[in-house]
Amino acid sequence: MNPTRHEANPAPGESPAPQVLVLGLGNRMRRDDGLGLLALRRLRARHAWPEAVTFVEGGTGGLALLHLLEGKSHLLVLDAIQAPHPPGTLVQATIQDLEPIQERPLSVHQLTGEDLLRWAQALDLLPGHHLLLGLVPASVEMGEGLSPPVAASLENLVTAAARILERWLALPPKPA
Repeated sequence: MNPTRHEANPAPGESPAPQVLVLGLGNRMRRDDGLGLLALRRLRARHAWPEAVTFVEGGTGGLALLHLLEGKSHLLVLDAIQAPHPPGTLVQATIQDLEPIQERPLSVHQLTGEDLLRWAQALDLLPGHHLLLGLVPASVEMGEGLSPPVAASLENLVTAAARILERWLALPPKPA
């Protein structure tokens, strides 16, 4: 994990800024599985984000990541998302969008973005504003580098994430 944390100090009479956690998940040694980490790095570099935003490279941190949600009002998780769409498709979901788990139990070691949202909800840690955002992977086999369809869509993911943060923080959009 590589956290970058800043605290917000509102002026007298102002409401406190949202406390936002942006969490990049994945394993860069498994091709497209590492896209959440790459997207997080690009997103962090795109703006001079307000101090209320914390960026964390969660990698495959599992349940150890859940403590990071404490005190957060907003959560944006960037990850590869298995979905019935072509590789490189942008997917977003809240906990309400996720299917109930019927096929497999939750793993406490390596969490997908979906698993993280489910565990956070079960432990009453899930921020009211949350979003799982990612791309459908083409390959999560061992190896380095993104597949061509995911590499071609990575900037779309970063742009979508920036727009979500801008909306949550009520910032004017910055041209790409």
